Amino acid sequence: METGQKDFSIAVLPFVNMSASEENEYFSDGVTEEIINALTRVEGVQVTARTSSFAFKGENRDIRSIAAELGVSTILEGSVRRAGDRVRITAQLIEAKSDTHLWSESYDRELDDIFAVQDEIASAISDALKLSLAVETGDPLQASAIKTASASAYDAYLRGRELIHRRTDADLAAAHDHLRRSLRLDDSFAPAHAQLAIAMMLGPKGSLESVISHLDRAQELEPDLAEAHGGRALLELQTKRDPVATIEHARKALASNPNY
Repeated sequence: METGQKDFSIAVLPFVNMSASEENEYFSDGVTEEIINALTRVEGVQVTARTSSFAFKGENRDIRSIAAELGVSTILEGSVRRAGDRVRITAQLIEAKSDTHLWSESYDRELDDIFAVQDEIASAISDALKLSLAVETGDPLQASAIKTASASAYDAYLRGRELIHRRTDADLAAAHDHLRRSLRLDDSFAPAHAQLAIAMMLGPKGSLESVISHLDRAQELEPDLAEAHGGRALLELQTKRDPVATIEHARKALASNPNY
């Protein structure tokens, strides 16, 4: 694909939790991660990995210095305020070199609309890019890979996924419980099946049969799901120690979500 005058590289900084409860930190982090995932599906956009962006969580640093350290031309920052079944997401896109705003918007939605608003933010950034930086971003953004009819199931999934990132046995056991709850609320939620399998493999709970069952179910629902292929790669690594199969599944995961 040919680009315009400038390359578009972006780092999405962790959105600030502005909710009354500090416990909603997992939710603001989850929203940030899903926006990162949505942006990776926009052709022509180079997105800094979650791990690198989250290294700046809670730091009060100059935008230009963060952008220079991460090697990006633009920064997306914002906040999330959750109150009951409603959520307000504020986002702003900043050109690092000039420290000027390219775009900003606030979204007030019901929690059930959280998936749509994450894609809406990514689409708005793509449009701002075309207008302000003269970069061609390819085809329109496709719908998010997150599909569940239950906002409560998604909430439990976010709690579980955040705990998996921490990697301790206690956190992985708690992640297992949250993901189980997510699937009780919506058994057809493929990412929850995949993350539950991953939590089982990394932590103290779960049999090999259960791991395989959840990965099979995830891929039955969404054959190209990055998390399912990531789980398969981990399974091959832990059980059969087959580097060829591990690499194959890892490549399929990255083909589906380059930032996974």
